[in-house]
Amino acid sequence: AGISGFIVLLFSFDSIVGRSQDFVSSVQNNLLPGALVLALFGYFLAMMLDRVCFLARSVVLKAVWHFLSTFAIFYAAYKYLVVKGQNQFQLQLLMWVTFSWLAFSAQQIYQGY
Repeated sequence: AGISGFIVLLFSFDSIVGRSQDFVSSVQNNLLPGALVLALFGYFLAMMLDRVCFLARSVVLKAVWHFLSTFAIFYAAYKYLVVKGQNQFQLQLLMWVTFSWLAFSAQQIYQGY
């Protein structure tokens, strides 16, 4: 579920932030926005931290990471959906994929690893 969220973020970032340019034309012009690079790096880092928690088999660390990432996702949803008044399908899809990833992570915590 983490990779699918990464792909959704990659191809729908411009419409989430309200830019008129799409990802393909950004790559063709060799101009990737810095915010896209930071968002992809942050999402990649989140996936890697989740894997580190899984490989370390630390239930406490995974529970803390789960809490912090859930708080960050709710903050992002509040910022883009409520404050900016935007009702965008791409952001909702990204949120749904990320929450399914967190649900799978919660099952790992529940099972004890």
